Amino acid sequence: MRAASLCLWLFLSNELGALRGLAAATLANLICCSQRQDQVLDQLRACDARRPLAALLSSPTARVALHIPSRPFAHLAAQTQQQRMRQAAQAQADLRRRERDSYCQAPGCRAAARALNNLMLPHHSIALPPDTFTTEQASAFLQQNEFEFICHHSSGSLRDCAPITLTIDDDEVSGRGMDSLGDFSVRGTAKRDSLGAKVLHFSKTYGTEFEARAGRSGHVAHVLWSGSEDEGYFGVWEVTSSDAHFELRRGGPCRLVPLTGAAPQWPSIRQLPPIARDGRFVR
Repeated sequence: MRAASLCLWLFLSNELGALRGLAAATLANLICCSQRQDQVLDQLRACDARRPLAALLSSPTARVALHIPSRPFAHLAAQTQQQRMRQAAQAQADLRRRERDSYCQAPGCRAAARALNNLMLPHHSIALPPDTFTTEQASAFLQQNEFEFICHHSSGSLRDCAPITLTIDDDEVSGRGMDSLGDFSVRGTAKRDSLGAKVLHFSKTYGTEFEARAGRSGHVAHVLWSGSEDEGYFGVWEVTSSDAHFELRRGGPCRLVPLTGAAPQWPSIRQLPPIARDGRFVR
């Protein structure tokens, strides 16, 4: 098991992005093996696997320019009022679709985020098939969810742990919560990627008086993917900035652990061993 972990750690620095992502996904699944979990964790911490995994993370605000054909004034040439209304609605739908589909994450970002969350929170680890496998399960988003929102810095230190309530309605995400900085609200979108996995894109905004100043991007941006049933979500957070960039700057992995329903009863985050400055657990 230690030799396998070391080989996968070496693949994290490979030139091929697909190979790096596959190595990160395999490491994330190895951490989920309860019988050998301690051995895998000790080996990964000994070789400081956190650094190459964090290098695979990309900004939640990363976007690409999509060229979707559109005819914004096509409704003016329509013959009837009904045709004009239909084409105008279609133009608005194309505009929203162009905006939502412009999000883009680096190869291996999803797998690296899951591996980092499993490494830092082994009691909340998530096992998933490789990203190349399509998701046959087409379960709908739950309309309302209560979670424990756990965020780490890319260095491995704990940033915050706070309760949060999310509401998903018609592909829109909204919610509220409170952490060490104060009350915040979230707003974003919920959709499925090309593999059928559920993806949440939302921003966190602190205080109503700062909401207008923060603008649409909010103060903290997030992208999260769904785990298996009742396991919650895992992903990446980052403090928003005015300049466009692709690499992750001020952020790290984050985790949404369900608090209600049929969710498994894990130990509280406060019962886990503390994390030192170098990102390793203190035994």
